[in-house]
Amino acid sequence: MDELIDAAFELGQVFLKLELSRRGSAKLIRSLGGEQEEKVILQKIGKYWNQQNFWDRPDGLVVVTNHRLAFLAKTDTLLTKTDFLSFPLELIKDLEATRVMLISPAIRFQVEGKTYVFTFLANAGQVVEAIEQATRR
Repeated sequence: MDELIDAAFELGQVFLKLELSRRGSAKLIRSLGGEQEEKVILQKIGKYWNQQNFWDRPDGLVVVTNHRLAFLAKTDTLLTKTDFLSFPLELIKDLEATRVMLISPAIRFQVEGKTYVFTFLANAGQVVEAIEQATRR
């Protein structure tokens, strides 16, 4: 029973850390090379499922702006290597909502021939919709 309580507490800490990090994401993205007129459209807690390295699967914040999709890793582990990913919207191809392991809602897309997958707690279609709307503008 103690292990279950410890696991719930750890999960709660991760969610709190991710939730609090949303506040500064627009400023952070601009500091990493974003434009001043870049606006955040959607932010969701997600996990990057690195297709090239099974161990590199950090939790973080998936941010859709009017110029790009960005991933900001928010958890540090010994095995994860990815801190930040940025994909200009015009380079995203074959975008789709899908599932990972038949359970987790996810998005999958390709950039320059490489596949990228991000999972969410719920409603991956919302992310696809936000990217499609931003691309149409």
